[in-house]
Amino acid sequence: MATVLVQDGTLRLNDSYIVGNTFGKVRAMFDDRGRAIEELSIDACGSAGSGIHADSGDTFLVVADRDKAKGIAQYRKMKERDAQLAKSSRVSLEGLANRFARPA
Repeated sequence: MATVLVQDGTLRLNDSYIVGNTFGKVRAMFDDRGRAIEELSIDACGSAGSGIHADSGDTFLVVADRDKAKGIAQYRKMKERDAQLAKSSRVSLEGLANRFARPA
């Protein structure tokens, strides 16, 4: 469940979305009183549910279809993984020397 503020356009049930490096389809939406709704318009705030895994402040984007959302999510996951690998593979000369140093 995520709280969504619509800043541009309209969010409707069954829209495909991308948020962070996850994607999905809007399966349910509720207003501030917990009543089921079918769409959210500009400057409206509501809760959308579909197992959304997002961090606070992530941008929630609606895309044309599920396949496009899946492709974008996979690309973002790959870029995140590459960044993590690059960060962990950096070794200083001192660290390299310590790695290969053998106790006497």
